[in-house]
Order: sequence, then C-alpha cells, then structure tokens
Amino acid sequence: MRKKILARLAVVSTIATMGLTALPQMALAAGSSNTCKIRVCPVTGRNFPGGTISVDADSGGTADTAFWGLTDSTSPNPRCSATFSTEGGVRSWTCSGIHAGTVTVILTGPAPLAIGVRW
Repeated sequence: MRKKILARLAVVSTIATMGLTALPQMALAAGSSNTCKIRVCPVTGRNFPGGTISVDADSGGTADTAFWGLTDSTSPNPRCSATFSTEGGVRSWTCSGIHAGTVTVILTGPAPLAIGVRW
C-alpha cells in the first residue's frame, strides 16, 4: 500500500514539475489568428519582438492550392511565403529574421480559411 502511495506521489510530483517548467514558455507565447469564409484572409500580429515567427494555415480541403505571404513593418513585400496543397489539413512554417513590430499575413485559397501567427 505504501509503495502505491509513493508511486502516485512521484507521478503527481513529476506532472507538477513539468507544468512549472513549461509555465515561463507559455507566458511568453503570443500571436493572433483569423478564420474567414471568403478566399482572402488576413491576420495581424502586434508587438512581435523580432526574430523567428510561426505561421499556421488551413484552407478549404478541396483539391486546390493556397498561398500565404508575411510582411513586417519594414517592407510591403513578403519577407516569407509559401504555396501549399489544400488537401493536407493544417500546415505550419517558421520564418526567421523577421523585424520587430507589426506583422501581417494574408492567406488566399478556397474558403473556409484559417490563418495564425505565433511567437
């Protein structure tokens, strides 16, 4: 009986420690997302600290292609972009060297669309 209690305490302690370890990372996470019912879907992320950003996109699910492009506060031209097949479900990419400030991603493809940025 005592071994079972000690084993349970060890599991609870491990889970609690993992949660505390992840807490600072979760506190730093930020971003923005948008879902649209039309063929063009923008999302804007504010207060991006600069560096690496993740882009998540999903589109329609029909046999087609979609495209997204990310711009930052330094240029209206995309600093990072991708074309992808809409049949694969949600996809994720990372972009490095993005300037701090406001970032905007525009996703085009068959609706419904979902786009998000996170850092």
